[in-house]
Amino acid sequence: MLLLVIAAAAQAVSPPPPAAPPVKEKKVCQLEEDVSSRIRYKQVCLPQSEWDAIAKSTQTDLESSRNQRTLPPPQ
Repeated sequence: MLLLVIAAAAQAVSPPPPAAPPVKEKKVCQLEEDVSSRIRYKQVCLPQSEWDAIAKSTQTDLESSRNQRTLPPPQ
């Protein structure tokens, strides 16, 4: 009887199966101007999710600057 209780407890405490390894995102490379030169470019490689975040941030900044210019001056 005691052996059955120990066996049941051992099965209840068994660790969960290992999780699948995370899927690596494919990197996307783009050429960007080198700030130290007018003719040099450098290659920047980032995952697509980071490029999307940069594009969204840039769009938000652009919209924010447009809104600031269109507001009437304070009186």
